[in-house]
Amino acid sequence: MFPRIMKIAGCAMLAVALALPGGVHAAEQATAATPATIPAVVNGTLTYRERIALPPGSSAIVQLLDTSRADTQARPVAEQKIAINRQVPVPFSLDYDAASLDPRNTYTLAARIVLGDQLLFISDTATPVITRGNPLEADLVLKKVSGKQ
Repeated sequence: MFPRIMKIAGCAMLAVALALPGGVHAAEQATAATPATIPAVVNGTLTYRERIALPPGSSAIVQLLDTSRADTQARPVAEQKIAINRQVPVPFSLDYDAASLDPRNTYTLAARIVLGDQLLFISDTATPVITRGNPLEADLVLKKVSGKQ
């Protein structure tokens, strides 16, 4: 008799699930954990140590990179280009698609300041963010690129 009760109860649960908007899939999605619980923005600033002004027309490029695999090139996840109309620190707010992140992976920020095609400053250290207990904010100190300026 017990298996018959379970069968009837199972049919009743299926009928309730089908009656919900979206049917069975909506009920399954409501209980499934999703990566969308990860905030979808990383904030911070860009600065450098040199006491020089940025030339007019400079821009900054900030990238969120997936650096989980040591044997492959870092995969860009998001990028923001900022027209710089002030001196440092330059604030950034980098939006990304939270659903594309894997909480087990390592994500880092990289940045550079350019004038057209000329590289002026670049980040030279990995700055971990978002996953594995890392923050959602980062202040990057960029290094001046040697060469003809």
